[in-house]
Amino acid sequence: DEAAQQRLDRVLRPLAERLTLRAEVWSEPEGLEQRAVLRLERALGTVDSKLRKAALTEAVALLDEAPLLKEGDADASRERALLWSELLGACWKDRLSALTRRCAMRLLAWPVDAASEARVGRAQAEAHFALAETKVLSLARRGRAPCVRPAPPHVSDAPPRAERAMREGGAEGASA
Repeated sequence: DEAAQQRLDRVLRPLAERLTLRAEVWSEPEGLEQRAVLRLERALGTVDSKLRKAALTEAVALLDEAPLLKEGDADASRERALLWSELLGACWKDRLSALTRRCAMRLLAWPVDAASEARVGRAQAEAHFALAETKVLSLARRGRAPCVRPAPPHVSDAPPRAERAMREGGAEGASA
């Protein structure tokens, strides 16, 4: 029966390997930052807006909980800031104002030397823009949009004296 066992192993071993590989795809990474990246990728890969919002909410919460980075680790600091930037873009794309503001505030709190860190500096500029846009959106939802200007008052083509004379003359003609 050893030959039967070998035949069975030959069939089952590749299946077990495939099952292991598939299980690894759905396994959770160890660190909070890696888990946030996974949630962001899931959000970007889904079409359903409710699932995308849930995944983005989880990603922001996970990254909020991630431990602070050491001051001397510039590469990790840059990567964390760029991750906040990606989250910001995904949240703003769906017009999730509260999440966009959270991401923008986290990104803007990042100390950056704009001369040496151009990508982070640009990400912070985009965060300022997104933050301003969320405020405009909030005002618009309350009916107080700052971008809507009142209509200019009607100005007659006729000179003011002629217009007054026409009104007075029209009133006299009506009474006569």
